[in-house]
Amino acid sequence: MTQSAKSKKVLILSNMGPSDLHPEGGQFVVNQVAAVKKYTDDVDVDFFYLTLDKRNMLHAVLRYPLFLLRFIWKYVFSFQRLDVIHVHFYFPTILLAVIYRLFRNSKVKILVTFHGSDVYAYQPPSKIYRAMLKYVDEGIFVSEQLRIRANLPIGQQTVLSAGIKDDFRVLGRVEKRFDFIFVGRLIELKGAKRLIKLLENMPENMTCVVVGRGPYATRIEELSEKQSNIHHVDFASPTEIAQLMNASRLLINLSAFESFGLVMTEANACGIPVLATDTDGAQAQIRDGQNGFIVPNDDAWIHSNIIDAIIRCQGVTLDSVNIARANTHRLSNIAKSLIQRYI
Repeated sequence: MTQSAKSKKVLILSNMGPSDLHPEGGQFVVNQVAAVKKYTDDVDVDFFYLTLDKRNMLHAVLRYPLFLLRFIWKYVFSFQRLDVIHVHFYFPTILLAVIYRLFRNSKVKILVTFHGSDVYAYQPPSKIYRAMLKYVDEGIFVSEQLRIRANLPIGQQTVLSAGIKDDFRVLGRVEKRFDFIFVGRLIELKGAKRLIKLLENMPENMTCVVVGRGPYATRIEELSEKQSNIHHVDFASPTEIAQLMNASRLLINLSAFESFGLVMTEANACGIPVLATDTDGAQAQIRDGQNGFIVPNDDAWIHSNIIDAIIRCQGVTLDSVNIARANTHRLSNIAKSLIQRYI
């Protein structure tokens, strides 16, 4: 496409992006950037982000200061002015956007997408957290439940999920090789410890596949090596994940906190139900008995009942209405909505 001479200059700014060590980092933001570029030539998009890499203690300490310095050098001292800064993950990333407004362009429009951890981890909000809100022109929340929970004094507020790629769809007649699939970062917040307890007690006639990396990946890999009914994939492309979902009877989500949980939308788009702990994301998406089931967000209950719950839920099939509901979150729709805000 030919770049319009009058196109808006938009910066997508995130504190979570991909790297060689962590190719999965911030994939939903990466996907949004690609989709926006695909659907318009009226927006000149740049993407500036911090990776998840923490190579050593010194790097872990200095990564944010270096991120700030690189931002100032590249954008504050630049001859070209930004018209819009879209911040993903509010705090502390918002500080960079505010610095740009104060020292480079007082008219820059600042949008912020709140993803969940940037709300949950800052309760109650600090003084600086709240002070930066006055610079936000529009707050975009990935679910209505998150918007209500955040209760932030932002004048213009919108609910818009991160969006799912077209890869996630019903693929037709696919053999169901797995009783359930788990997809996500293998960290405690996403239910990795709960998952490990489940796998350690899983009956031999039950099969599963776990897709994800993180601190608990080593233990899951050990279990997969000992037990042939447990399969672990550390990283997979959206197309590969969609194939694995189609080959599964059920997706389980064991998160302690989940603002939306795009993986649940992806599973429904692939025609499989979701068994999820009671979180904001589950409340936003799951209709009990129709496209999945919500279970207590409690360790003791999960340890005692999750296997029986998985068995009970395996017979649920999604009708066309519930699959269509998931399809409203297609990335193409999300990108077009964002473009309207940028222009």
